[in-house]
Amino acid sequence: MRLQTEWQDLAVGLLKDLIRIDTSNPPGNEEPACEVAAEALAAHGVEPRLFRPAPGRANLTARVRGDGSLPPLLLAAHLDVVPAEPAAWTHPPFSAAEADGCIWGRGALDMKHMAAMATAVLCRLGRERPAMRRDVILALVADEEVGMELGSRWLVDHEPDEVRAGVALGEIGGISMGLAGRRLYPLQVAEKGIAWLLLTAHGAAGHGSIPDPESATVRLARAVAALGETPLPPHPTPAARAFAAAALDALRPGLRIAAPLLAGDAGARLLRRAGRKSAIGRAVGAMLANTAAPTCLRAGSSTNVIPAEATAEVDGRTLPGQTAGDLVREVRAIVGDGVEIAVRQEAPPVSAPLDHPFVSLARRVLAAHDAEGRLVPALTPGFTDAKSWSRLGAACYGFTPVRLPEGFPAFSTLIHGVDERIPIEGFRWGVGVLADLVESWAAQEHAP
Repeated sequence: MRLQTEWQDLAVGLLKDLIRIDTSNPPGNEEPACEVAAEALAAHGVEPRLFRPAPGRANLTARVRGDGSLPPLLLAAHLDVVPAEPAAWTHPPFSAAEADGCIWGRGALDMKHMAAMATAVLCRLGRERPAMRRDVILALVADEEVGMELGSRWLVDHEPDEVRAGVALGEIGGISMGLAGRRLYPLQVAEKGIAWLLLTAHGAAGHGSIPDPESATVRLARAVAALGETPLPPHPTPAARAFAAAALDALRPGLRIAAPLLAGDAGARLLRRAGRKSAIGRAVGAMLANTAAPTCLRAGSSTNVIPAEATAEVDGRTLPGQTAGDLVREVRAIVGDGVEIAVRQEAPPVSAPLDHPFVSLARRVLAAHDAEGRLVPALTPGFTDAKSWSRLGAACYGFTPVRLPEGFPAFSTLIHGVDERIPIEGFRWGVGVLADLVESWAAQEHAP
């Protein structure tokens, strides 16, 4: 099936409209964005529902029903974005300017593009009403960027039947990346858990004119420096092994057989040490181990007073199969006994089956649209709304298809960065891929 231009045009228009609404979080202000999507859905025979957990904050759900014989498919996207500094941008971040074949703006890739294409796909289903064995649900949510409390978590806690599904499709994945002349499309099959830590060092308070090598600040500084310089031990996961296999095969066909070695303990240590100075090396390292990044340091209030306490916040992330307790033990082995370690916030990792029929279908649909592209399982070190959808039993995958042209900046450098933008033709291509994938899964004859 090839998507008509009408639906691609609708998606482009929706994307521009959504970008022009400043949903920087905080404060969020997602309600006007929900209303834009609601208007489009209603115009195509799909009834939207808006839920408002707080003033100006809103979540939208909509559903096109199948015969109900198979579990629903959930298409999910968050509408909030991280703040942007307009002075640093080539085009204003909330202008949705068209330039150089792209639509520019905050949220173009993270992730109003998925909100726009998924809304357009639901509009098409609402208008054409193809035979489906599954309901297809749309959820456009608030608050993902700062913890999901008013978005997907709120829906799961207060309106679970609105978003309960067998498979949930969201971020991060589907955006092409080049490797050794090959075009790869990551499919997120797992994401790390959250284990945010607080390190606290204590010492004797005193006058700043008499240095104390065992002061709270010095003890904390030693711990933070050790944590920053020492990689945590590797724990290769099925997702990491699958990504390594696909990447190696892209670099040199036939090297796939070496993936278990490189994704094993010894190979993982070698890869991480070799790549710690580069962005891609650090990204690979984050796929292979738990991580603990010191972020916020606090101590004292006066230059001439040695404080009795110093603290460091640490952004900890745990691999599937690992817990916050496992991370604490690994951090303790590095920083020693001179600081206290407390878990401030935690959420478990999420993983979905690599052998799920949905994965096989996604691979076939992608091949039909890009014969030279390859779908590769991947694990993201960040968190997404999959943390919420998985609580209702959904198999969560990240796949928001966009084909980037050769030489285009890497996706990872644009999200949360300056000059975020999306190629128009690559976005239109993605609308067609998503439409085919959704209709094929909704109509399939076999249960997973």
